[in-house]
Order: sequence, then structure tokens, then C-alpha cells
Amino acid sequence: MYIRQRNDTLKVNDFKYFIVDTDCGGDDSQALIVADYFARTTNKTLLGITCCNGNAFIADVATNVLIVQAVCGSNYPVYLGNDYSMGG
Repeated sequence: MYIRQRNDTLKVNDFKYFIVDTDCGGDDSQALIVADYFARTTNKTLLGITCCNGNAFIADVATNVLIVQAVCGSNYPVYLGNDYSMGG
């Protein structure tokens, strides 16, 4: 198993699978579109999208993710996380 060191630079060829963890406000919606494009145009696999409370409430985050997926024509698994901040 490889554990990244602090000074390591992660390169695109270093991974095959990735997930997106989002609180899907406007900025994350755009990033999700880019992640979908990245998965479609490379040999990388987007395994799923996890939603968390943050810029929007968790129900709105999930709705936003599903709207972005509909616009992109994608169908990645979507997982709901906590509806509150674990950090306090």
C-alpha cells in the first residue's frame, strides 16, 4: 500500500478511481460538471458522489447533485452524509 507523503504531488496517472465529496452549492456544481467531463474523457472512473451539509442543507445538496447529473446525462451513485457539521 502506498501512503502519500506531505511533499508528494498527486499526478493524474497516479490513480484510476475517484469520488467527489460535495456540499454542492454553485461552485461545487461547476466542479461536478468538470469531474463528470474528466471521467468521460480519461480512463478514470468516478465511483460516486458523497453529499455533506455545508453551503446548502443536505436535502438541497442531493437535489443539486441530481440536477447536475441530469444536465450532464450521467448517473453516478449518490450517497448522503451527515446533515450537521462533525467539527462543531
